[in-house]
Amino acid sequence: AERVEQPPHLWRRFFFYAAMANLLNISDWLVRPDLASFVLAFQQQSLAQVAGLSVCFNLVGQVLAYLYTPLVGLQVPLFTRVRGDGPALRAAYAGLGRILLLLLLPGGVGLALLARPAVLIQYPLYLDVVPAAQLLIPLLFIESLLSLGHNVLIVHERYAAVTLSRLAAVVALPLLLWAVPRYGVMGAVAALGAGRLLS
Repeated sequence: AERVEQPPHLWRRFFFYAAMANLLNISDWLVRPDLASFVLAFQQQSLAQVAGLSVCFNLVGQVLAYLYTPLVGLQVPLFTRVRGDGPALRAAYAGLGRILLLLLLPGGVGLALLARPAVLIQYPLYLDVVPAAQLLIPLLFIESLLSLGHNVLIVHERYAAVTLSRLAAVVALPLLLWAVPRYGVMGAVAALGAGRLLS
């Protein structure tokens, strides 16, 4: 078989892309409920509150996954195909943005209206976390909508902008430490949601 020489800059691009993927994973951990559960337990809140936080993220995360996941595999290939073509990129971004809005807006409103019966059916012992779940809905749904621009930056290898935005997730940790003792699950949801939106 004939050996194909790789361009010398390919490995450098691969290194930066791999580093960015690791940064994304680490910054995601800062705004996951796992960290908030640890803070809840460490601040000597009840285990019921830790479970309630899990209920909030499971409920909202399941519905969001049904709405958003089908478009995940479409974004990067589409933005890669129109890379460097300004008008085509704007059209692709606008089109995907409209599709996401048409999926997420009614889905989020419907979930907010049906959050109480959904918790009652699946987790009847945790009805007290319904307001926290309703607060989490717009935070996570708006974050998903904003992630479209994030994907454009990654495709165009604007890693400095992506790194700066992802470092904003660090704000979730001091917010958690401040909000959890005062507001419990509601504070944890607000802190994690703020970290996600900022990043």
